Amino acid sequence: IMQQQRGKSSGGLVLGLIVLVLLLMVTMNLLFESHSSPDSYTTTTNFGKAFKLNNSMTMVAQIIDAYSRSTNPNSTLDKHDETSVSNLLTALNLQNPPSVNIKNIAYVFAGSARSFICPKVHWSLRTNLIDALGGQPRVFIRISTEDNLNTKTGMGKIWAPSYKGRELNETLRVLNPTTIEYFSLSTQLDEMRKVYPDPVHEVFRMNDRRRYSMYFHRCMAYRMVLRYEEEHRMKFDWVVLVRLDAQWLDPVLPIESYASDRVWLTETGYVLLNDQFMLIPRQFSDYLYDLDTKVVQEGVYCLGGPDVETWKCDAAALRSRGVEEATIQQTLRHCCEDVLRLLASKDRTGPNEEGFSETIHLRHLAKGKIPVALGYFPVLLTRLQAAPKQRGGQAQTQVCNPECGRLYYNAKEYFFTAGLSVYPYAADPVWPDTRYRALTTRDQVLCELVNHPQFPWTPISAEAFHALAAKQPARFGVDYARSVIAQQSRLHPSILPPAHLLAAWRLHPCWNAEGCLTYSFSAKKIIWDQCNDHFRKRGGLRMDPSQMFFLAVYPPKYPSYLQGQGLPAISAFD
Repeated sequence: IMQQQRGKSSGGLVLGLIVLVLLLMVTMNLLFESHSSPDSYTTTTNFGKAFKLNNSMTMVAQIIDAYSRSTNPNSTLDKHDETSVSNLLTALNLQNPPSVNIKNIAYVFAGSARSFICPKVHWSLRTNLIDALGGQPRVFIRISTEDNLNTKTGMGKIWAPSYKGRELNETLRVLNPTTIEYFSLSTQLDEMRKVYPDPVHEVFRMNDRRRYSMYFHRCMAYRMVLRYEEEHRMKFDWVVLVRLDAQWLDPVLPIESYASDRVWLTETGYVLLNDQFMLIPRQFSDYLYDLDTKVVQEGVYCLGGPDVETWKCDAAALRSRGVEEATIQQTLRHCCEDVLRLLASKDRTGPNEEGFSETIHLRHLAKGKIPVALGYFPVLLTRLQAAPKQRGGQAQTQVCNPECGRLYYNAKEYFFTAGLSVYPYAADPVWPDTRYRALTTRDQVLCELVNHPQFPWTPISAEAFHALAAKQPARFGVDYARSVIAQQSRLHPSILPPAHLLAAWRLHPCWNAEGCLTYSFSAKKIIWDQCNDHFRKRGGLRMDPSQMFFLAVYPPKYPSYLQGQGLPAISAFD
């Protein structure tokens, strides 16, 4: 700029003063923003600051550009305004934002594939979790194509779901896995004994093998993360424990939204702390994945709960089965206290809850003094089940059944109200997700809606999509190393749910309303019913959560660019 003003010393001086004043203004503004509200939780990222700085410097460049034109009409700055802005930003090394501290995220999947082949499961895992969290994802999968039905004793009944041909391999591509390890439920015992020969591990292996197997394979999957870190000389910022058979109803927030001084859990589940999903800062992951801290550490794992027969903690019953006395005494030392009290009672009744997986999870967190917070993570398990026989004796192969009822658990308010009496290391409440503070009936009804067979969202499977992409790579070629959402134009139009059909409203009827659309949880239907008196219910502050409905707005026909894509008829959802 000074060179362009050569020969005009006064103009150069004025210009220099303008630049100095404006730069001081920008600097003071950024400093003020960086020090404002020190007690509040902010999510301002480096990229956001760079964006503000870039905008501010663009304003500076435009003012300088205008001044230059006023002093020298023949200046080359007249020709290309964008070029002048670019030149200034390039000179100040601000044309491209400073490098953003992108978070490295390791996703750890371990277990049977189960319902992962269901399109609504694998596409929602990719878009609503991995793409939504952002950062630099790396996916580590330890998987078995076998499954086990719970028969309590031993490993349960092992069976192999009927996956078709390359179906599972093609579906795994959606997650862009860094490493995949396969294991067999039929032969896993030898590996378990080789890795963990400790007698305490043997007690749990032989008496609670399904749960021990889950813990073991999570641990082995995490070792893939550690090897990756060692080989690449880096450390992940976050580790995500997640299941392959989980459907995600809504997108989560970007990873920058979550405080890294606590482990984030979802409130869905049977009891207080769910052990099927964790968003873990790297500083806590070694402890949480260490199998010895769960099995050998006193006061964490115990034999009990609904999946362990009580006779396994009954000395007389064990002797009658020919179990050696030393083994009996070793086993009894690891039985849950409530199971021993139950067996000692006259009628052998009483609570049997200390052996729940979620209760073990809570004790494990507490022993490690892990700070915990509950976030809005609308995740639900989906079961892959045999379809009932149809007329004529023909049966479908398998159907995907989401457990929508588990979304309405709502433990968050209780968790933070009861505070330290529930969990001594509960982190101070931080609500990064301003959409909802807790899961509500809205999520359960939305889950029922989007999984209804008449709802116009039937995503194409990954296998079918890849076959289509092989024929039309220019139209459907997707790079899974990048965000799938960012390549939305290259996706099959059925993959993402129709956003305009998912908006939900809760309506407060006026005093003279004739009736309300009411959702029946038993019949799973929306019926026309008499409106409850919302104005009198708890002083008008509370409404009946079942009286709500979803407003679906759609055109009489698809736009031209979506026609002929194999989408369901709009009239299918009446």
